Amino acid sequence: MTIDVREHEQRLPLFFESLHRRRWRTLLDSGRRQDALSDLDRRVSLDARYQIEISGKGGGQSPDSIHLLLKSRGAPNRCYVISTDLELDQSEKELRAAIEAADGGTTILSCIPGRLGYFESHEGDRYVLERPA
Repeated sequence: MTIDVREHEQRLPLFFESLHRRRWRTLLDSGRRQDALSDLDRRVSLDARYQIEISGKGGGQSPDSIHLLLKSRGAPNRCYVISTDLELDQSEKELRAAIEAADGGTTILSCIPGRLGYFESHEGDRYVLERPA
């Protein structure tokens, strides 16, 4: 099954604090994707209600652990990637491979649009993003 790119990108801001939601959508809708990615890297604040920090204790930040955590929350085998790494950005990838590839840039893996995702900053912060249905 093919991923609905527009749905993933339009629902992504549901994980952001409210003041960043409109700006993200405006930038994407006006064809200013690079500006949106720059904001993601420097300005966008995740809504704390929907983020679950992934601790580094006991190997919790390993790709295997993150993969299992996302799968336990209902993640499908494939995800949509939004990233400051332009080689990854706007791609559809197998979940495990996408987690491994995310290392280095600011990246969001959208697993279930607006409901489940994974965020990794260029600074190494890692969060599961989860909103109720």
